[in-house]
Formats: sequence, structure tokens, C-alpha cells
Amino acid sequence: RDLLRDLWKNEAPALRYLVPAAREVGPDVFFLERLLVTPNKFRPVTPGSGGDKLRVNKHTTHLQEILEANYEVGRCLAPEGQEPPPRRKGKGKGKAKAVPRKDLHKAVNAL
Repeated sequence: RDLLRDLWKNEAPALRYLVPAAREVGPDVFFLERLLVTPNKFRPVTPGSGGDKLRVNKHTTHLQEILEANYEVGRCLAPEGQEPPPRRKGKGKGKAKAVPRKDLHKAVNAL
């Protein structure tokens, strides 16, 4: 964040032209402090069409993608030689998949 603020100080006119949404807010437009999430009781797990499988609500799926992307960013930004924070154990299978940036943007907007 500090790096982006320093860049903004030096290149504000060009960045305001390239990122019109940041004209009034500045470099903080790229960061979310809080993400409002619908409570679990409003995104229930429902029975699937097969009868024995359960379907996860689409908002829950979007939230999982955002959390996975957030973990990957933290892992990439961890200083060399330092382990990133441990990943929460969930009911998912195996290693988390990487979430492309475009899909992350869609997930945040859909949530």
C-alpha cells in the first residue's frame, strides 16, 4: 500500500487519467478494508439434484474464492524465509486452486 501511495505522489495526473474511479479517492480505491458478507443462515446449503449431494449457495462459493485469493496474496507477499500464516482447514479437497484476477473481481462484485 505504501508503495502505491508513493507512486501516486509522483505520478498522480497520469494515474488519475488511467484510473478514473480513483480521481477523488486516490490510491486507496484499490484496497478493501471490509467486505460485507451475508450471514450463513441466509446462504444455506441445499440438496442437489442427485439427492445425495449438497449444493453450496453461490454467495458462499464467491466468498470462498475471495478468501483463497486473499490467502495466495498473503503467501506471495510474505518475506523470504518467513512462513505465511497457516491456512484454515476446511472441508475442501486438496490444495487450493489459484483464482484468476478477473474471477476474483467477479466474485467480489457478485457478493
